[in-house]
Amino acid sequence: MKYSLLTPWLLGAALLTGCDQADEGLLVCEPVAPGVASVAAFHRLFGAPVQLAEVNSGQTQTVYLLDGSTVVVPAGSFMLASGAPVGGTVELRVQLLNTTQQMVLSALPSSAFWRPLEAGGHFRITARQGANALRLRPGRFLTMNMVAPVNSSPTDQSSWTGIVAGGGGLTTTWAQDTVQVRPGTNGSGARTFQTRAWTDTLGWFSVGRLWTSSPADTTLLRANVDGDASTRVYLLPTQRSGAFQMKWNSQTRLMELYGIAPNTPLRVVALRSQSGQLLLSTQQVTVRRGLVLRPAFEAVTPEQAAALIRQP
Repeated sequence: MKYSLLTPWLLGAALLTGCDQADEGLLVCEPVAPGVASVAAFHRLFGAPVQLAEVNSGQTQTVYLLDGSTVVVPAGSFMLASGAPVGGTVELRVQLLNTTQQMVLSALPSSAFWRPLEAGGHFRITARQGANALRLRPGRFLTMNMVAPVNSSPTDQSSWTGIVAGGGGLTTTWAQDTVQVRPGTNGSGARTFQTRAWTDTLGWFSVGRLWTSSPADTTLLRANVDGDASTRVYLLPTQRSGAFQMKWNSQTRLMELYGIAPNTPLRVVALRSQSGQLLLSTQQVTVRRGLVLRPAFEAVTPEQAAALIRQP
């Protein structure tokens, strides 16, 4: 089985020069420092890497990811868009977001139609053979054993499928499905969640649970971002797992999010661009009723922004 790694730089070919193939199959590249003219460009640059593995379609194989997560690929899983079964070598691409910092950097929050989800991790799987995008054969599925995020609950987790927006192809929300999630541990003793990738076109999947089943116990949180609707404001609970994105309200001209209980400690990350310059704000708050956040933005380089977001 052959493995390799695509950083987000490689996904934009113009951002890389001089890539060499290392013995262990990883791509070693010299990055060209790109200019970041928008928040969307920042997310494309620093989002989670894509891990590649070549699998034999005639054998059941286990793909080992860099963090200890695994994907089990049964023999005969794939077919062409025409429905014809696939033989030979298949290229599997996996993108894994199982820290809340990765979710922010990749612009993939843990929210279902703006309802906060306690995050158990997101992952994306696609398969190709040459120029052909492959589908799962009817009744087949891939099994993901994903290392669980820090502070995630080991119980009552559900599986979710990604709903993809037309512009840019980013997942904007999650729809709950009926696939069972099983907690466990891997060979290193790390907690894992086991779930399945089952839709015929593959794509984005997630593990998570609704933050609360008692809306009366929660409050409306607002953020004043100086009337800039393009600002992205993420709320990261420090004692539980989650990355929630606030929603712009054109009537109040504030960012808003329902569903978080008072006394919840949060790390708030706000990001926007202005005149080609990236602006970042981070702060620690404790939720209380009537709280209006007021991010204090500072100009930062893309690398500084990524380093600050990656901090716990």
